[in-house]
This record gives sequence, C-alpha cells and structure tokens, in this order.
Amino acid sequence: MLDLVARLEQHFGHGIAVNHRPARAFDLPANVLDSTLAGHELGWSPQTSLAKGVERTRRWLAFAKVNAQT
Repeated sequence: MLDLVARLEQHFGHGIAVNHRPARAFDLPANVLDSTLAGHELGWSPQTSLAKGVERTRRWLAFAKVNAQT
C-alpha cells in the first residue's frame, strides 16, 4: 500500500497523509494480489500499467475538478 501511496505522491506532485491505525477485527492479516490465475484460466492480462493508470486518473481528476467549478 505504501508503494502505491508513493506512486500517487509522485504523480500528483505532493505528499499524501497516511494514518496508520490498528487492524479491525475483519481486516485480513495480509493481502497478496496476483492476476496469474486469470491469465492462465481466462487468457487475461492487464492492458494498462499501474503508472499509466495513475496518470490517467490524475488527468481525469483534474478535468473533473475544472468542470465542477463551471
């Protein structure tokens, strides 16, 4: 998660406040995401890198902010 925050900070050009809190009863102790099975079973692979997706999201948010003000 902190890697994602670092990438977001880099793309947005400023720091992001992170609040570390104790785990809740329903939180998983670890979360490992892997799309390998989807690739094997469905022939799926991501078409957008994380960096490109973050950049697209940044542009969309900037666009939405400008349009919300008009």
